[in-house]
Amino acid sequence: MNMVSKITIVILTLVIFIAFFLPWVGVETIVTSSISKILAKPTNPLITISGFQVPILANSSESKLIITIVQIFNPSIKNVDKKSYLIWLVPGFSIFFLLLMLFLGRNKWINLLVGIISIAIATGTTLKILTTNLDKAVVKVNLLIGVWLTLFCYFLFGLICLVNFFMVTFKKNNK
Repeated sequence: MNMVSKITIVILTLVIFIAFFLPWVGVETIVTSSISKILAKPTNPLITISGFQVPILANSSESKLIITIVQIFNPSIKNVDKKSYLIWLVPGFSIFFLLLMLFLGRNKWINLLVGIISIAIATGTTLKILTTNLDKAVVKVNLLIGVWLTLFCYFLFGLICLVNFFMVTFKKNNK
């Protein structure tokens, strides 16, 4: 792996880590009936939640909000409070992938594996987001900069690994 690729994946990992603490989700309550529209305040407050906050809120008195948001994406999910800690794997995987690439980046199979997994994370999550109706009756969910930065960086990380895979394969075939 060349120096430019190494520096780039370090930067992408830092951005993923920082984006984990940026707002991921903005939630607005939606006024549904005409009577409540008259009685409600004209502006609905926007609550923002970072990736880091998800398990903290899921295991607090605010858990109903997180459960509602999670059930928009997966209506049949159970034990959201316990499963919410898995979101901390998002920066964890990026750090693990970074270490793999820094120490084993010359191995073409490591490049291929990390590239495929990173792109699968980014594209799979993006497809799930794009095919989910985020305008539910009770809350309106807006995805914010933290989630999009994370997905974009995972995608770029994967592309760099796949390019390195082909470069290592091409170099070995030319020798």
